[in-house]
Amino acid sequence: MQRLFIVLCLSFALLGLPAKALIWFAKVAAQGSAKAQRNLGMLYYDGLGVAMDRARAGELFQQTAAVGGGVGKAEFDLGRLH
Repeated sequence: MQRLFIVLCLSFALLGLPAKALIWFAKVAAQGSAKAQRNLGMLYYDGLGVAMDRARAGELFQQTAAVGGGVGKAEFDLGRLH
């Protein structure tokens, strides 16, 4: 089911509706989805649908890296913050 919500979130982002993507990524991330956490972090990093907040993005990237979940990009994202 999480996979379906990830597709929904990405669809909102691609349609130029980052605020809606943010809402749904946050819901799926709260359920422990590493992919949703990373994508939510990217929205905070770029300030899409929300005020830019690099500290919050870093927290989300760290959570993603800690869980692993096959999302190797989280470490790269952490590196971009420094």
